[in-house]
Order: sequence, then structure tokens, then C-alpha cells
Amino acid sequence: MDQAIQTVGVCTIMSTQELVGRTALVTGATSGIGRATALALAGLGARVLVAGRDEQRGEQVVKDIGAAGGTAVFLQASLDDAESARQLARRADLAAGGQVDILVNNAGAGAFAPTRGFPEDTAPWPPNHAAPPGSATTASSSPTATPASAPTHR
Repeated sequence: MDQAIQTVGVCTIMSTQELVGRTALVTGATSGIGRATALALAGLGARVLVAGRDEQRGEQVVKDIGAAGGTAVFLQASLDDAESARQLARRADLAAGGQVDILVNNAGAGAFAPTRGFPEDTAPWPPNHAAPPGSATTASSSPTATPASAPTHR
């Protein structure tokens, strides 16, 4: 298998042809882990549908993928409600010619505060009570984080 190593921004990508002919939809692909994932999938030969809110950053990811020899298309999407997710799915289906082979559901939102003691009633996501006790996703529901002692993050 032919391999080449290329650096794009802060990402080093090993290029192969493992995913040639495949289409990947990466949400949250305009920055961070999503961007790095989009670049890596393109480096493996996939055509990448770069989905994100910011058109300028999305087009930059598409340019970076093109500069590295890959193929990508930007699809603007906020994904802040179910309808925007359905719209993205329809647009991705059209852009991919009816077949998205790989989905990286990376888009997300978060709050910047310590997890322990973060009150559940102010969290922008529902608590994950199925997660193992003591994990970051259940720290807000730990016995030591009570409404009276938990700081307010509004």
C-alpha cells in the first residue's frame, strides 16, 4: 500500500487509499477533533462532507483537504434542533449521490465549568444516569453535589 505523510496545520496525516470511493459525513468538522477527523479521513482517500456552522472555517477545511490531494464539500448546518439535523441528512444524501458510507457525529456543545458540582438543572444536556458512577458524565449527580452546595453557572 502506497503511503505518504503530510502535515496540514497541526495535523500530520498518513495518506493511503483505504477509503477511496467512500463518502464520510463529519459534523462539527470546522474545528478541533472534527476538523482533524475530516483531514484524516480525506488522507485515507474518503470524499469528505465537512459539516459545521461557520462557513469561513468550513471552506478553509475544504481547501486544506484539497491542498492535501483530497476531495471535500462544505455543508453548513447548525444542528441545534432535530429539523436542522434532518435538513443536513437530506443535503448530505444529495451531495453524496445517495450514499454516505461513514458518519462521524462529532458536533456538540458544552459548558465550561468543573463537572463536579455542576447543577443538573442548569446543564445544557440531560444527565447520563446510565454512565458508570464517578465518571465525568455522572459527577453532577454525585452524592456530594447537592443543590445547596453546588455553584450556580448561569
